Amino acid sequence: MPTFFLGHTLLMLTPVRQSYEEDDGEDGENLPGMFRGSGGGDFDEALRGQSRPGHTFLYVHQEAWQRELLLKYGDFSMVDATYRTAMYDVALFFLAVPTNVGFTVVGEFALQSEGAAEISEALEVIKGWNPAWKPRIFMTDYSEAEMLAIHNVFPRVRVYLCDFHREQCWQRWIRDRKHGLHSDDGALLLQLLRKLAFADDPKTYQEAAEQLKNSDVWKTNEKVRSWLNAKWLSIPERWSHAWRAEECDYNINTNNAVEAQNKCFKYRVRRRSKFNHQHI
Repeated sequence: MPTFFLGHTLLMLTPVRQSYEEDDGEDGENLPGMFRGSGGGDFDEALRGQSRPGHTFLYVHQEAWQRELLLKYGDFSMVDATYRTAMYDVALFFLAVPTNVGFTVVGEFALQSEGAAEISEALEVIKGWNPAWKPRIFMTDYSEAEMLAIHNVFPRVRVYLCDFHREQCWQRWIRDRKHGLHSDDGALLLQLLRKLAFADDPKTYQEAAEQLKNSDVWKTNEKVRSWLNAKWLSIPERWSHAWRAEECDYNINTNNAVEAQNKCFKYRVRRRSKFNHQHI
């Protein structure tokens, strides 16, 4: 991934956001000319920004080579957000695809607000730039806003949850003392949940679900039942391999490679920002 270029892109967000606030105040009715329409201004056609009438900051970027990779490999796409990369409260999202040489970022957008409507609009911009892009599968972490936005823009797409983030969510919830699980009960619950996650087919999943609901940890802890029913058992097709094996011919179950690129990106941006501050 050309992290040097992404660093340049994000560092431009500081003056862009300053100009946005100075010219438009809190309402932000008009962005600078370079961010109106589908491109132009001081940027070439590969670097385009769009403003939204809802008055929240939105910046979308994609180059020609990224469009080419998106069209070639975008059948399986990933969305991942990174934070604390700029002095302003702006979330940067990466759109990535698995190429023949690893995961590559094929689009970026920065949002002031991380609601489903804002994410949908950013994806609509990229979709408009790439009308031939027809994703069949998306992978993301457990973000209801991201999942809703993806379905808003691509109603027929399959949205899978990353295995790593699923496991991370489970472990954090189980270890939280306010949920009243002793260590042994937590270990048992995690074991039962993993059986659901790695079931070979829907029948095996149902058998594992029955085992979970017959366990003491399920019967005696109302918080466990409420949490699982509300967050997980209602959408097994998004996180259990029982359905993934049938629908997905990619051996990809996590977006950790994109997470790793995020860390490299943060390091480069922070190092460059520190250098710039030292030489002002």
